[in-house]
Amino acid sequence: MGSATAMDDRNYLNAPVSLRDQPIYRIVSVERLFELFEKRQNVLVKPKKWQDPFENFIMRSQFRLRTGELATLAFRDHFYGQCWTLHRASDAMWRIYSPRADAVRIRTTICKLAESLAQTCGEWAHTEAFVGRVRYLPSKVLKIYAINVFDGVDAPSSRMFAETLLVKRPAFAHEREVRLLFHLHDDIRARDDLYAYPIDPDGCDRPDNDRSKNGGT
Repeated sequence: MGSATAMDDRNYLNAPVSLRDQPIYRIVSVERLFELFEKRQNVLVKPKKWQDPFENFIMRSQFRLRTGELATLAFRDHFYGQCWTLHRASDAMWRIYSPRADAVRIRTTICKLAESLAQTCGEWAHTEAFVGRVRYLPSKVLKIYAINVFDGVDAPSSRMFAETLLVKRPAFAHEREVRLLFHLHDDIRARDDLYAYPIDPDGCDRPDNDRSKNGGT
């Protein structure tokens, strides 16, 4: 298993050093928690599976090349992600992610989460593994960003593509979201909508004390 040292500040997007050791949280079903410890795998999904239809809209768009031709990104479905939050507790979040009150909240830190993925990437971690805090942009600003994000760039980097998955509309600002992102450089494996990688749940994810919908704030 590779070392996490291949990651550096460029892999942390909108996430300054002061934020990386702060707790982040994720609400999962009890079934998923058991699966995490039994299989010892963390599972990421393609952004097209996320509920908001505006997710991944930048990479799904066509771009005009300097020649005037329109083009699409051939590997736009090679990205996988997982959503976490800086918000420790919220009735709204429990209602959304645990409507039947059958879920628990797990906790880790931005740094530990990033390193768990980077360790499986080895020397390629700097081009494959990213973690970042979502920015919530007004519609007008979001459109300008989408139009100009690759302007004048001949060969956008994986980091630039990852950044496009870290913008959302202000209506979701209450989520205070952090996302783990992975760029898979394998056409065959990228056909799958899920990407699982080995993880030590004892050293990274853990159930939080607040296990119920009516838990603390």
